[in-house]
This record gives sequence, structure tokens and C-alpha cells, in this order.
Amino acid sequence: MSSPAQESHTWVVEAIGGVPTTEPRPAIALGEDGLITGTTGVNRLVGTYVAEDDRIKVEGMGLTRMAGPPAAMDQERRLLGALEGWQSFRFGNGRLQIGPADTGLVCGLAQPGSTSIT
Repeated sequence: MSSPAQESHTWVVEAIGGVPTTEPRPAIALGEDGLITGTTGVNRLVGTYVAEDDRIKVEGMGLTRMAGPPAAMDQERRLLGALEGWQSFRFGNGRLQIGPADTGLVCGLAQPGSTSIT
């Protein structure tokens, strides 16, 4: 990815496929060691990722299996779909975009201490 400093942040997912997320908002962290951790808003996730040039692929992702309200479960489904296969990504101005605008994620940096997903 671009730099280890950017990878160590927690990113709050603000939109999926152009649709704003609802509370509790999903969040992801991309570790320097290739580990992705986070929350879908309902379930916790953990896996690994590979980054090459301006593309990223999440691999071996595992989830807890809790049920939530239908809207939250739909948001989770869309989040997981946006992380499937190779996706483009880019950083800039405290933002992270993964995938295309019509299906991808738009994330903002979490405020320090506001989201814990480790």
C-alpha cells in the first residue's frame, strides 16, 4: 500500500456503493503485516490482504456470526461484496476509496479513540 503510516489507521466506512452507511458504521484497519481487522457494524471480521500497485485483494476473511436488524445485515452484505476479489484503492486527504464508485467503499479516518476494532 502507499505507506505503513496510512495502513495503521482505522477507517470508518462512510458509504458503500454511493449509499451512506448507518450506525453502527462499519470500520476496517489495514495492518502493515497484511492483516485486515474490523467490524461490519454487526459482526467482527479478520483476514489478510495483498496490495499490489493500486489494487488490493482481501483473502481468508473470517466473521463472527451474529444476527442484526435487516438493514444492518444488508449493509454487512454490501460491505463484504465490496471487498471481494481484486479492487482498486487510493488514499488522499484522509480518505480511502476501495473499488469503483457504484459498488465500492468510501472511508474516512476514524477519530483517535472513537473506534476500536483490534
